[in-house]
Amino acid sequence: MRWMNKLKIAVLDNGVDEKLLASCGLPDIIQQNKGNISDEEDLFLHGTNCAMIIGLNCADAELYSYKLLDNTGKGNVDDLKSAFDWCLMNNIRLVNLSFGTTHFKDKGIIRQLVNQYANKGLIIIAATANSGYTAFPASFSNVIGVKAKDTFNIDAEGLRDKGVDFAAPSEHKIWFGGNDITLQKSNSYAAPYVTAMAGR
Repeated sequence: MRWMNKLKIAVLDNGVDEKLLASCGLPDIIQQNKGNISDEEDLFLHGTNCAMIIGLNCADAELYSYKLLDNTGKGNVDDLKSAFDWCLMNNIRLVNLSFGTTHFKDKGIIRQLVNQYANKGLIIIAATANSGYTAFPASFSNVIGVKAKDTFNIDAEGLRDKGVDFAAPSEHKIWFGGNDITLQKSNSYAAPYVTAMAGR
């Protein structure tokens, strides 16, 4: 059953496995829109893990999934516009991006898109690069950039020039299929925790 006061949160990633979410006690809350990526079996589970983190840490979340990455985690910068348009069309304002690029050639295109949609009311939370390099869009001033750390706090380690606004835990314990799984330390899994906190 859906409640009108649920907060809509979009996970823009490589899709979500609804059966796995149901096994975590998060049934019937995912609406998926496949972008231009083929609907092959997801062996990567990146988007699924991000959705689980948000759903388990923000009880009032109504999760939406837009698949714009393939199952190796790669995608096309141009597909971001369609994804952002889809969010606005579905009255979604809070967006999790657990990906980005360190390629400077993509910076201008992504900045233009982020500026356009942030001005329309999107709140974008993005993971910074695990490599330590400056990542886009996480480094932009109108995006909340996140890195992994053991505790949740405002970053005060001199990484503001890389666009890191928050540090957050990423090694989340998730129970599904009768097993306790601990996710690896990754900025990708820190960002959805911050998204959940923003949702709360």
